[in-house]
Amino acid sequence: AGFSGALRPTLHVGDLVLPGALLRPAGERLDVAGGDAAQTLVTTDEIITSPQHKRQLFEQTQADAVDMESFAVARLAAQAGLAYTAVRAISDDAATALPAAAADWITDDGLPRIKAPVVWALTGWGRLGRLRQLAKDSGVAANALAKVLPDMVRSWADSQVKEPGA
Repeated sequence: AGFSGALRPTLHVGDLVLPGALLRPAGERLDVAGGDAAQTLVTTDEIITSPQHKRQLFEQTQADAVDMESFAVARLAAQAGLAYTAVRAISDDAATALPAAAADWITDDGLPRIKAPVVWALTGWGRLGRLRQLAKDSGVAANALAKVLPDMVRSWADSQVKEPGA
């Protein structure tokens, strides 16, 4: 579970994507059990910051959304013989540009660099308002996930319980 950028123009901040397939831009594909067969998620190695790049990636893949982790995690799960389901909340729509500096806001391991966006916001005119909007949109996405994850986890846990003597 996590955040994703929208590629499909009809998706909005806070919408959920439960993909039935995960893609890589080069054409690799992994099917995801329990996902919506009509939805796809493409995983890239970089943050997609511009609406133009989002549009190009959508035209190339027809994926609904983009993230940086799901394909790799799903591949590892498959190799270990584990089930995998992805759920992503849209944190930026297809028309939203992210700051080019956003690529520096995470480490190579995918961990946040907490000070980086703050330094970015405080060193340029109008950036603080932009950072506040990004934070608000992330909050909307987080709330969307918080509404569905408890039931999803409960449902998964119930499916793992074996009847006595079975």
